[in-house]
Amino acid sequence: MERANSVKLRRAGLLDEIRGADIILMILYHLGYNLVYIFGVDVPFYRSFAMPYIQPLIAGTFIVLSGIACRYSKSNVKRGMKTFLLGMLLTAATFIFMPGELIYFGILHFMGAAMILFSLLRPVLDRLSPVTGIPVFLLLYLFTGRISSGYLGLPGVFTVTLPASLYMNPYLLPLGFYAAGSDYFPLIPHLFLYFTGSYLGVLFIRDFFPDWAYRTRIKTLSKIGRHTIIIYLLHQPVLMGMLLLIFRII
Repeated sequence: MERANSVKLRRAGLLDEIRGADIILMILYHLGYNLVYIFGVDVPFYRSFAMPYIQPLIAGTFIVLSGIACRYSKSNVKRGMKTFLLGMLLTAATFIFMPGELIYFGILHFMGAAMILFSLLRPVLDRLSPVTGIPVFLLLYLFTGRISSGYLGLPGVFTVTLPASLYMNPYLLPLGFYAAGSDYFPLIPHLFLYFTGSYLGVLFIRDFFPDWAYRTRIKTLSKIGRHTIIIYLLHQPVLMGMLLLIFRII
């Protein structure tokens, strides 16, 4: 059951600022990706040891923030359906204009599905307190983090190899068993990270954090952070247009 419309929740300015900074980092990451893999430019930083960790960190931050935001939403089902539809439009756009970078189940597909699943599972999730929910779902996220590679477990501790037959069924793609396309964000393990964020959201709406976490200090970042979906949808066409202008015309 979603929260009552009459409940006025205190907005956390820190979350908007983090979201704004994260979307800027994502734009810079995609700018470098386009330069290296589409236009063939040598960007030394993309060969550094840090690169395999940057994209998951940026995306993971978005997922946690979205999980927090679900506690503020009046209707996660409506938000989820709209977000998933945007994901499908992005799939259609990549199919038409960038078939080599086709997105089957990207971050918007995941976010939309996660919002809907949270709403459906909320009566069960609400039985756990944040003190229990955060470590439980964070551990589940770590335990299932290598599912696309064919196994479960904690590297260096123990692992369980999954049957190869699971990875031959394209209908299991949303779950993480049939990796395909670019910008792939399956429900497993990312849904567990989303639920972890939802318990952080409980703490935010209960005013658990210090007062400075609810104030806005950097207005530009905060404003950017409130329009991340629009920026996400537009940033790649803008980047590609700029790069095409520079490399193909000028």
